[in-house]
Amino acid sequence: MTPDNPVPARVRAPLAAIRETRLVGMEAIWGGWRITGAERKRTGIERFRILETGDPSHFVFDFVDRRAGLPEGDYSQVEIELVIGDDAGSATANLIERRGNWFLPRH
Repeated sequence: MTPDNPVPARVRAPLAAIRETRLVGMEAIWGGWRITGAERKRTGIERFRILETGDPSHFVFDFVDRRAGLPEGDYSQVEIELVIGDDAGSATANLIERRGNWFLPRH
């Protein structure tokens, strides 16, 4: 995964509940939220955004952390889950491997 090629995931969650929840380490941006600079520095996470879609029961997110240190393995299909408070959603992403790095295929 790279900053210009994050893994998006469509998940169900009531955005009204998310708007009312203070997302720790996140700041509001146009159309959603992103990780704060202080939280990026503290965690090493390069990018984390939660963005609204036209459907109030869906959102998309992207996440980049190239220093995560994943063990070697087959990541051709991964399950992604995002939990905010009591709301959770998940999606499957199909990745491709190139020289030891895993990427979301371009369509």
